[in-house]
Amino acid sequence: MAGTKPRVTITDVAAASGVSRATVSFVLRDSPGQTISAATRERVRRTARDLGYVPHAIARALRELIDSPSLRAELARRSFDRVQMFSWSRCASETFGFLARVARR
Repeated sequence: MAGTKPRVTITDVAAASGVSRATVSFVLRDSPGQTISAATRERVRRTARDLGYVPHAIARALRELIDSPSLRAELARRSFDRVQMFSWSRCASETFGFLARVARR
């Protein structure tokens, strides 16, 4: 689309902050057990805010799904149930709907 500004990514935040993408991810997700200085954390957060970084909702939902055994089990169960009831396209649609609900949590 003409005139549309590209989405700011963690790669952009990392480059502007002078840190790795992993560091940006750890900081923005408040990952425990990481030895990242308070100054670096603040710099990354400030840079993300200044650049207008907004987490990608589907990526966040997938991360939550990966990290949650109960959500994975629910997705597998619902997917199997839907395959039994509907076509593959309806099953895919239902799966995306589930991921969208997770993204809104």
